[in-house]
Amino acid sequence: MDFKRILIVKLSSIGDVVHTLPALSALRKRFPKSYIAWVVKKQIANIIIGHPHLDEVITYEGPKKTAKKLRSLKFDLAIDFQGLFRSGFLTFISGAKTRFGFSRANSRELSRLFVNQRITPGKEDRHIIDKNLSLLRPLGIEVREKEFIIPVFRENREHITSFLKERKIISSDILIALHPGASWPSKLWPEEKWVELVDRLIEELKVKAILLWGPEDKNSIDRIAKMTENRPIISCKTNLKELTCLISKCRLFIGGETGPLHIACALNIPTIALIGPTDSIRNGPYGEGHIVIEKDLPCRGCWRHKCKRLDCMKSITVGEVFSAVKEQLRARRV
Repeated sequence: MDFKRILIVKLSSIGDVVHTLPALSALRKRFPKSYIAWVVKKQIANIIIGHPHLDEVITYEGPKKTAKKLRSLKFDLAIDFQGLFRSGFLTFISGAKTRFGFSRANSRELSRLFVNQRITPGKEDRHIIDKNLSLLRPLGIEVREKEFIIPVFRENREHITSFLKERKIISSDILIALHPGASWPSKLWPEEKWVELVDRLIEELKVKAILLWGPEDKNSIDRIAKMTENRPIISCKTNLKELTCLISKCRLFIGGETGPLHIACALNIPTIALIGPTDSIRNGPYGEGHIVIEKDLPCRGCWRHKCKRLDCMKSITVGEVFSAVKEQLRARRV
C-alpha cells in the first residue's frame, strides 16, 4: 500500500497537536517520499511550521476556502485524528479516496460518516497518543519509540536566551515553570493556592519560579504575582515556538492538563500535573518521570468545561503539590 499525497487533519488544540506529532513522524518513516501536509487552525499552526517531516502546513480559513485548497492538492490518503464533524468534513472534502478515522465509539458529531476506513483502537491504546497511532496500523505501522519534534528557529532561542539573561537566570539556577492558566474554567487551580505555592518554592527551596501565560491568562498572572511575598519571574509574551524554548530551559513544569503541559512532556521535562475534569489515563502527561495529582471523586472525569463546585481542583492542596516538587527534585538529585 503506497500513497503519494497524505493529509493529516488535526485542527486544534495545542495539546491535541502535540499528541499527533508521533503519528506524523511514523508516517514520514513509512512513506519517506510522500508529500505530507497538515491542516490546522491558524492560531495553532506555529507549533508545526518548519517541521522536518512536513511538506506543507495548511491553515484552516473557513470551510469553502480550505476545501478549495485541499482539493487542489489531490490527496490520496487523508487521516482524521480529531474525530469531530469539521475534521471529518475536511477529510471527505479533500477528495482522498482513502480516508481513515475513528469508529463510532471513539468519534463524535457523526465524523465517522465522512471516512471509509473506521478504526477501533485496542484496549491497550489508553492514552490519546496511542489512540492516534492506532489509526496507522492498517498501513502496517507499529510505533515503539514515539518521536516528538517541535521545531524552533534560531530567533526563538535567541529571544528566550536574551529574556533569561535580562532576568539574571543562569544555567545552574533551578528554574521551575508554573502555568496557572487553562482553556477550561474547570481546569483552573485557585489563584490563592498558586500564590502560596510560589512563595513556598522560592522561600523554602530557593528555586527560581517563572509564571507562564497565554493571552487570556495575563490578568490572572498579574494578580498572582502581586499577591506573592517572594516575587516570581513573569514570562515575556511568547509565541508557541518561544514558549517551547522557554519550557526547555526549566527543570520542572507545574500546571493543569493544558497545551503547555504536553509541550513539557514532549521535551522530556518532568511535570506535576493537576488533573480535574479530564481523564489522566487518556490525556495526562505521557511517558515516565511525571507526577499526577488528582482526586478520586464521584464526578471524576466529567469533561465539563464549566463547574460551579470545582471540587476536583479545589481539593488539591498546596502541600501535595509542594511535596511532589521535592520528590521530583530529589529524583534528579537537585
